[in-house]
Amino acid sequence: MNKLGQFSIYLCLGMALTLSPQIFANDSVSRYCKRDAKIHCDHVRPGNGRIGRCLMRKINRISVPCQAVVDTASHFIKKYAAKVCGRDARRYCKRVRPGSGRILSCLKHNYEQLSRSCGKVVTKLTGYTLKSLDDY
Repeated sequence: MNKLGQFSIYLCLGMALTLSPQIFANDSVSRYCKRDAKIHCDHVRPGNGRIGRCLMRKINRISVPCQAVVDTASHFIKKYAAKVCGRDARRYCKRVRPGSGRILSCLKHNYEQLSRSCGKVVTKLTGYTLKSLDDY
């Protein structure tokens, strides 16, 4: 992949992140990872970031261009999540040691108390949501 192609990926990812936390719906991501998603994540139902999470879990098995995209997307997602959920993480997860998804797990555990914006990020990253009583 040439430098212009890499720059285009990063620019598209940055723009996609600015517009929406659902970064794995981005065209550049699907273009560079389509084959890998078909091979490694065909069993995963698309939507709500599930394909992206599958590719992250299988990062060592996917192609180098797709790894670059997933690594970059993961970096931007973490920065975005930290910005949106920072206050909630400090409030509900201050005793949780960062790393290995422990903060995200803590936020998920405290889902009902999260700010609306952080709750949306947790839902996008984990697919987790609570049915409200109004849904019944």
